[in-house]
Amino acid sequence: MSPSSVIFATNGGIIDIKGTSARKVNLSGEFNTINYWRGIYADNGGRLNIDHAVIADGGEASTNFGGMVAQSSDGALYITNSTLSNFLKYGIAYYASKPHNADIETSNSCSGNTGISCFWKR
Repeated sequence: MSPSSVIFATNGGIIDIKGTSARKVNLSGEFNTINYWRGIYADNGGRLNIDHAVIADGGEASTNFGGMVAQSSDGALYITNSTLSNFLKYGIAYYASKPHNADIETSNSCSGNTGISCFWKR
């Protein structure tokens, strides 16, 4: 990812990021630097479907979402079998009362955590 880039699922759009256990999808900054790119967000009726991904080097401080992979109050977030690392604040930020997979905290992990926490349940 290039500096300050962001991926948005918005206005009812859906982003599918689908890897396998043998071939994970890797999304990281052009350089291995915290806060290099912003992250991936579900906003305004958008939906993220992420499975078997390795996501690193993101999480811009000025974002309202707070996570490298995040859900706004009107987005849907489904992320499984994924690892997040080298992020500024949180790896995954989600709303407990909004659409997300029930195993969001047990089916994903953080490694080399340099942020505040792997998960932020709002």
